[in-house]
Amino acid sequence: MSSHFCSFEVGMASALQKPLILISLYGSMPHVFIQHLQAIDLPRIVRQKPWLSIEDALLDELLRVLSS
Repeated sequence: MSSHFCSFEVGMASALQKPLILISLYGSMPHVFIQHLQAIDLPRIVRQKPWLSIEDALLDELLRVLSS
């Protein structure tokens, strides 16, 4: 969220219609120009599955997205 370069990269990928996977590490909302995309909210997943660490939840979600 605080990186200007990341915002430029996301904007360029969006303009070029590249697939985007948004992952929220801290439960923050995405920037306005990409709020139409659904973000993976890792803190919410860890609250729902307390046996997972944040790293395990990230790995599970990445594997789920890549396998679909």
